[in-house]
Amino acid sequence: MVRLALIFEDDDPNMGVYFTACAENVKAAMNGHATELHEISGENLTIGHINLTIEKFNGDKFICLVYSHGSKTSFGSRNEFIVKGGTKKFNKSFFYTFSCHTGREVGEDLIESGCVTFWGYTSEASFVVGYLPI
Repeated sequence: MVRLALIFEDDDPNMGVYFTACAENVKAAMNGHATELHEISGENLTIGHINLTIEKFNGDKFICLVYSHGSKTSFGSRNEFIVKGGTKKFNKSFFYTFSCHTGREVGEDLIESGCVTFWGYTSEASFVVGYLPI
């Protein structure tokens, strides 16, 4: 069974529709596969809620997908929900994100905390509106 934390900023006024569409595409691709899905968005995008959710994996390997705004030290635009120095719960994770700048300090912190793989952006992430039917 694949364990998946799907985290996305659906309530962002500028990019929320895009982040939600990315999450919906992930869920559609999982259709029919044995997956333990933990979806986190909206008002649940807090450090506390995310830590409680990650604890449910009991230290086992899991995939973490994050679609949100970011900075070099954190994920999130209005509320930071994953921050440099607070990434220990993500050990044993395969981590992919579509978030600007998070591949810098917070991505390095994730790897130092035992994250198996971090795949993200060290600069601004971008997409072409209308290129894909999202």
